[in-house]
Amino acid sequence: MVVYIHGGYWQYLSKEESAFLAPSLNASRPDGVVFVAVDYVLASEKEHEEHASMAGIYSAMQDLLRALNVVARKLNCSAIHFIGHSAGAHLLAGMCSLDYPSDQRPWLFKLVKSLWLVSGVYELEPIRHTYVNEPLQLSSAEVEACSPVRQVEKFIRNMKNSSDAVVHIVYGEFEAPTFELESLQYFHALKKAMEETTGGAGFSVPEPVKVSGRDHFDVIDDLKNNHVLEKLPKMFGEDQTATNRTKTPTGLLGITSQNCDLREVSLRDVVNASTYIFTL
Repeated sequence: MVVYIHGGYWQYLSKEESAFLAPSLNASRPDGVVFVAVDYVLASEKEHEEHASMAGIYSAMQDLLRALNVVARKLNCSAIHFIGHSAGAHLLAGMCSLDYPSDQRPWLFKLVKSLWLVSGVYELEPIRHTYVNEPLQLSSAEVEACSPVRQVEKFIRNMKNSSDAVVHIVYGEFEAPTFELESLQYFHALKKAMEETTGGAGFSVPEPVKVSGRDHFDVIDDLKNNHVLEKLPKMFGEDQTATNRTKTPTGLLGITSQNCDLREVSLRDVVNASTYIFTL
């Protein structure tokens, strides 16, 4: 299963723009890939009240992870791979940095085999001083709780349950300096905390990848065309084959878990793809 969380500074874009990865990913495997595009309440959608706050969007990631685990097991998927771009990378890192009951962590993170954090935002304090904060209205408490770089110990505590997972940090050569700086700061914060973790972290964080010739907006295209596809055989391994994963038939699959509604959608450009939309 491959899960994509879109960017847009928590106030733009949606699931409709998020399925572009599905054709390439699905074509790369003879048995196809279960692709999940995540839709979440945006800060600009004030009709959703508290759910449109940063804290509300952030905490919804807990429901997402629980629902994905239910669905992955129902579809006999042996691994979940996450891709988050920009604000989506922030939410992905945040999902892995939230508080979960200790007895649930092994079940929630066991299937998580890779995270692709692409051009992410890992420190929210600078956002408070820009136009981006107008719909967010970030509080100091939200900045502390929802900045992944400040929560690396929780990230490690959770990801320790993901045996041999790999956390990829990626950014474009022509990013705004802030995105490169925050990517490197997050990498070093993770590595430092991992070195101080008793018994080891149990997952790896390779050196960040600077994608040549790409900026904040088209770096995800290079990820689609090269980096993710090159990693697919290793990502899925020998156990994720058509012989032991049920190919999901065309039709409607409806599952509700922890307030997450899952539906299959039809995409004209996707042939034999299993594509799902989560609305949080």
